[in-house]
Amino acid sequence: MLLALAATTVVPLRGRGAVMPLEAVRPYDPVVVQTGRLPRLPDRDPAHYRLYVMRGTRLVPIPFQVDARDGQGRYVFDRMLGGVGGPFDDDDELVFMAKDTGPRIAPACLPDDPSATEIEVRDPVTGARGDAYLVRDPDGPQPAAPPYAVFDPARGEVRAQSYRLQYPPGRNFFTRLQVTDGDGARSEALIDRMSLRINPTFSLLQMEWSPELTEESFVTTIDGVRNGPVRSIVRARQSLDLGRVLPDPPAGTMHTFYYASSFATPSTFKVPALVLKLLRSFRFEGTSVLADTGHDTRYFDAEHPQGIDVETPTPPADLERDHDWYVIDGPAGTYAQTLVIPESWRAWGVARGAVWRRDGSGRPTAGYTLRNMTGLRAGGAYDLLASIVVLDHRYRPGDEESVVGMVHRPLEVELRPLAVGPAAAPAAVPPSCPSPLR
Repeated sequence: MLLALAATTVVPLRGRGAVMPLEAVRPYDPVVVQTGRLPRLPDRDPAHYRLYVMRGTRLVPIPFQVDARDGQGRYVFDRMLGGVGGPFDDDDELVFMAKDTGPRIAPACLPDDPSATEIEVRDPVTGARGDAYLVRDPDGPQPAAPPYAVFDPARGEVRAQSYRLQYPPGRNFFTRLQVTDGDGARSEALIDRMSLRINPTFSLLQMEWSPELTEESFVTTIDGVRNGPVRSIVRARQSLDLGRVLPDPPAGTMHTFYYASSFATPSTFKVPALVLKLLRSFRFEGTSVLADTGHDTRYFDAEHPQGIDVETPTPPADLERDHDWYVIDGPAGTYAQTLVIPESWRAWGVARGAVWRRDGSGRPTAGYTLRNMTGLRAGGAYDLLASIVVLDHRYRPGDEESVVGMVHRPLEVELRPLAVGPAAAPAAVPPSCPSPLR
């Protein structure tokens, strides 16, 4: 599920006082740097480079990957068969996790490389920062961590550091979400199934019809998979089957990005002009059917900071008001979900709201609804972003800040070339290396 959730805006540095480590406030963000922003490098084979950070008193490599994109920004899958990636050009993406960054260190403490680059990542609100160092060091150590997330197309399964997902064959909706602990052990299922309810009403001449569409109504073809050390990217072509009356169905291409603790789907959806012309009403609802949650599972959002027991028979009347996020928290795990819709939709009267109720079998469900979709305009391609973040602890008020920050407060990134090696100008070097430098 994911467009790049971290921006690469260059900003001037602030003061050099003590700051919080980035991991403390943005533990889920990827850092995505367009490779065209990197300084001149002696070669562009990512296998020749290491991304170093400080861990205590040791300099260690962290996972990164380079994902190929073409000149129009589309991901190219035939060049990405696995691993860190192939030789890159200016259109590609260097990706690593914000949580893996470390403190700033003296350039002289790095391996000799005149092309070494300091990558500084900062939270725009708190000023928390982390640094990583891209160094040409072909014989340097490899990161010890296994891949953070892997999509297995044969089994329809995502195996990530913090969760597992199951997908039915040929479908792009998951049927099971399990939260895992650090060593990969599985808990009971937290979500049993992703569910969609789409209710359009069409009118043509004297005929009116209202099909009931579900997640099963989508025809999905997966035509690209990229598994790397940091993330897995899955590209799917998806169309909505509206039957023989409307042979030109709404269709689009979706990319889902799987990371260690999150997954996101930025989608581009085009609605044909004929469909909008015939459309009289439209309601969309996307929910997650919760598993056997027990009596200690609660729903939270900005208006319900104390939470609501999901076993409560009647949800509050104000629940469907617009919400940036909601959280489901229980013994089987905790996740936060966000849905970002285009600002133009709001101007056209499209409303987003939260959903929490029981399904036909009596099980609690949570998710989002979109109303007044007849306000959409023809001829446009609309971008949406749905994401789920799995927390590694029970929910505490304020945890949502790091989740909302991923989509509304992109990380700021600055690149600085360093002169490291025999040709470098003399510099003040700490008595021992590595050594933090703030």
